[in-house]
Amino acid sequence: MKLGWRILNDPKVLWVHILKEKYLAKESFIYSSIKAHCSALRRGIQKIKPTLLWLVVNGENIEIFTDRWIPQMSKPIAKPLDFLITISRVYQLISSNMGKWDEELIRDCFNNATATSILHTPIN
Repeated sequence: MKLGWRILNDPKVLWVHILKEKYLAKESFIYSSIKAHCSALRRGIQKIKPTLLWLVVNGENIEIFTDRWIPQMSKPIAKPLDFLITISRVYQLISSNMGKWDEELIRDCFNNATATSILHTPIN
């Protein structure tokens, strides 16, 4: 677990680059999965993943329905069955001219509890 934490906090260290090239060359650290006979490092990485939370800066790399990005929610947002709007990334929920949440869009797209949680999530 300590190695997984250090990979996240020291991404420019040489040994981190080497391990990423060997074990995570084809996939992102965040989206990697455990294989049948994986190393202790890989198992450590998997253990810290549930505690990770995206920090919203511009929202371009954050998937609304698959990533954890809302501090008040322990799991990603469930996509409503009747979700017809083609938004998938967090940046689409931010007003482009103001750098704040587009409250009207968020309230139209999500239930009240989810909308309130999104609107209370800071944009850094």
